[in-house]
Formats: sequence, C-alpha cells, structure tokens
Amino acid sequence: MIVGIDSGKKGGVALLEEHTHTFLRTPLLGPKGDEDVPAMADILRGWRDELAIERRAPPTVVIEALARGAGKSTWTAASVSGRVWGEWVGIIQTLGLPLVVVRAQDWQREMLKGETRKTYADRKAASLKVAGRLFPTFAPLASVKANDGISDALLIAEYHRRMNVRKP
Repeated sequence: MIVGIDSGKKGGVALLEEHTHTFLRTPLLGPKGDEDVPAMADILRGWRDELAIERRAPPTVVIEALARGAGKSTWTAASVSGRVWGEWVGIIQTLGLPLVVVRAQDWQREMLKGETRKTYADRKAASLKVAGRLFPTFAPLASVKANDGISDALLIAEYHRRMNVRKP
C-alpha cells in the first residue's frame, strides 16, 4: 500500500492498493477556512487502521518535497505551503507511518515522460492527462483543472511503486 500526497493549496491524497485506488482533494478546510488537521489525520488513520484489521502492513506515505521558494511570489503564500506540508509530515510521523519524501523533478521525469512539461501549466496538464490514462476511476475527473493535486498525488504514489518493484 502506498499513499501519495500533494500538499499544495489545491492538493490531493491518494491510496494505491494492488488493484484499486482511492483519492481525495486536500487540504480539507475547517469552518474558518484553515486546514482541518484532525480531518486530514483521520484520512490516514482510517487507511492505516483498515489495513491493521486485515493484518496488513501500514501504507508507506510518499510526499513531494517542498521546493525552496516553491514558486511562491509572496512570503504569505510560501509560509502557507510550508505550514500545510509540515502538518502532513507531523500527521504521518504521529501515526507512525513510513515516510518517503520525493523531489518533484524526480517523479515528474519518470511519470510524465513524453509529455510537454516546460512550464508549470504544462506539467499540471500533463499530470492530469497521465493520471487519467493510468487510473480509470480518475479519468472522468482528469478534464477538470482543479483536480491537478489529485493527479499529482496519484502519480507520486505510482512513481514510488514503480521505483520499488522488485526486479528479478
């Protein structure tokens, strides 16, 4: 089991199992418009506990590294990105889940091969296209730009799966 997380303002979280996948748009927002950290934790806790009931190992959680500056034009935007990323990492560590941090360039190089990815918009469009092709239940949502955080989360998880497949 692998969980992929795009911790962006319009992020996503995805659980990949052998033959199924589940995904949500994140961060979840509370009544004041800030992140609902307990609800974010509930997502991962629920998946972890479901696997424990089935006597399966907890999922490995893969999150995209927070890039220096993260392309943010203001201190406020950068601090929000850092805060949300830190909230996810804190949740993952508190729940005792295995954590892997991947650079955007690494997973994008592998998962978006053959796609135009010169600009931010190119990369987001390519992410939606590739995720729609790889994940049938996501395909109907792949045409909606607001779902690019979900597509990134799916591809981050898939990247980790591919990089860790045992080779004969």
